[in-house]
Amino acid sequence: MNDVTSDGYVGREDPTTAQDDFNAQAFLIQQILNGNWTITLGQVKSVTGGGATASPPVVSVQPMVNQTDGQVNPTPHGNINNVPAFRLQGGSGAFIADPVVGDIGLLACAMSDISAVKQNKAPANPGSFRTFSPSDAMYFGALLGAAPSQYVQITPNGINIVFPGGASVALSSSGIVLNFGSLNISLGSGGAVFNCPVAFASTVSGEAGGGGTINFGNASTTTTGTQTMADATIGGRDFLSHAHTGVQPGGGDTGPPA
Repeated sequence: MNDVTSDGYVGREDPTTAQDDFNAQAFLIQQILNGNWTITLGQVKSVTGGGATASPPVVSVQPMVNQTDGQVNPTPHGNINNVPAFRLQGGSGAFIADPVVGDIGLLACAMSDISAVKQNKAPANPGSFRTFSPSDAMYFGALLGAAPSQYVQITPNGINIVFPGGASVALSSSGIVLNFGSLNISLGSGGAVFNCPVAFASTVSGEAGGGGTINFGNASTTTTGTQTMADATIGGRDFLSHAHTGVQPGGGDTGPPA
């Protein structure tokens, strides 16, 4: 008999469920199949392990679609523990973005017990006869996430790397652009372009060779042509200890550096 209340039919039964033996058996089979876990959405509740120098982490995940009774009263799921998390990896190379608490991702349940394979990381017999069980879940993230503040973006034109705070690196066939606040550097086939403020102070102190400081007032500079400076040298000699050639002893001043 159908179980009917003032709210209508209870659970998954409908007016045809007990109409004949076939419908009744089909209903029972469907109820058994409904006990199998396949794929659902889960939220990360804790993360164990992971990081740049370790294997992918395991996570504790709560299925997000509530259980309901015949009157659609909800009962939240408990957490599923020791769930292996996916990492994009090939051999010893990996892209590491381990899940964090609060992430939402795909929770997929294996058709057989995978506990022995998880432990041995090698082919093994199923650890039990269970099938399509949440105990054999795997987590693939992330879905339904917020907009990221740092990311690696691969586009048809190149690769963009964006850091928290807005710093970025753009790589493409036309060159490299580095943007770190007020410092902007472009490297391409046309050469290198540096766009950044240059500040100088306004005093001169110390003596040559004595570790003094030389400052020239706050200013901005513009240069054209080829400019070369290697380890603060003048004429191939150290800036603080370079010598002037062709000088005759006397009371006059020297000329400019050679």
